Amino acid sequence: MAGGFDKGAYHCAIQPIGSVTLNEYSLQFLGVYLLGSLVRYRPQIWQHAISKSVTATSPADDRSLMLVEKFIDDVLISFPKLIVNLMDMKNNY
Repeated sequence: MAGGFDKGAYHCAIQPIGSVTLNEYSLQFLGVYLLGSLVRYRPQIWQHAISKSVTATSPADDRSLMLVEKFIDDVLISFPKLIVNLMDMKNNY
């Protein structure tokens, strides 16, 4: 199970990767890192996805854009809460 750093947070089941169990914040951090690498090292792929442009060799890529936008919205909501709660936990010890 994952979740719980956030007061009243949702709980969800996350399957172990190999024999390692990662929480949702680790997976979100990994996802943000991968998106940052895509933007930096493969900007043509990123530009094609966000511009919804169509070329002769590649159709518009709307499906992945909606998924990325939802993922970024979730990260922008959950990460600040995580940091505040961790700072509160540190102050209590």
